[in-house]
Amino acid sequence: MQEQKLYTDLNEALREPLQVTLLDLRYKDLEELPEDIGEMKNLKRLNLFGNELEELPDRIGALENLEWLDLQKNHLDYLPESLFKLQKIEYLNLYDNELTYISEGLGKLNNLVWLYLKRNNLQGLPDCITNLAKLEYFGADFNSISRLPANFGKLTSLQYLCLADNEIEDLPDSFFELTNLNWLSIAGNKLSSLPENIGNLKKLEKFDIQKNTITKLPESIGNLERLEYYVVNDNKLNQLPQSFSKLSQLKYLNLHGNSFSDDGINKIKLLFPNIEIDF
Repeated sequence: MQEQKLYTDLNEALREPLQVTLLDLRYKDLEELPEDIGEMKNLKRLNLFGNELEELPDRIGALENLEWLDLQKNHLDYLPESLFKLQKIEYLNLYDNELTYISEGLGKLNNLVWLYLKRNNLQGLPDCITNLAKLEYFGADFNSISRLPANFGKLTSLQYLCLADNEIEDLPDSFFELTNLNWLSIAGNKLSSLPENIGNLKKLEKFDIQKNTITKLPESIGNLERLEYYVVNDNKLNQLPQSFSKLSQLKYLNLHGNSFSDDGINKIKLLFPNIEIDF
């Protein structure tokens, strides 16, 4: 099989648009994309990392074979509706832009596996995100999200989820249907408690809830028997549930910045003599 050519010059690519399958335009100081980019009907991967784009052309929706799109570190404050015509797209990276909202059109991208929205200005997530049944990796940390869609738990393919450093005060009941999660961070939010059904997330290996205001952990924490890394520093805990002793796979535990007594600390050290613990 002939190796596909990687184009790194936009003008060259525009001269032979139907030949282009891979286009890498990282750090080209691009302030706009021409509408003619829509002529690249066979384009599969488009990298626009680190440019100066404030908007995308409507004809980006004509890239019917696009599977991979990297738009991180630009200045986008909205996405054109035509973007949501990209039915084959599996990877979409919008890290470090200026998005304040994402429209319901997002739910049309039903082949998405990887979606990254870190460091934007999002106040919330559209309800349609729950249509992304194939989504395995989702990051939306460092935004201003205050609530999650009620049916967030429909994203049952999720394995990695990072919602750190937002404004979330509680989690919808459906959240605990995300039973394929193995990496979860809800650090730096406004959670004051975790419900008992946190124990449903039995595949969790890393769980980060640092920098909330949690006063007590539920007994169901003991159901997380695959848990290896548990980061719960800077909360308001003064004890651990008895079921904590079931966490036989634990390798690292961070309890720094809580309110454990000296006696409580000694008991935890005796319970887990062979793991790294930060107090």
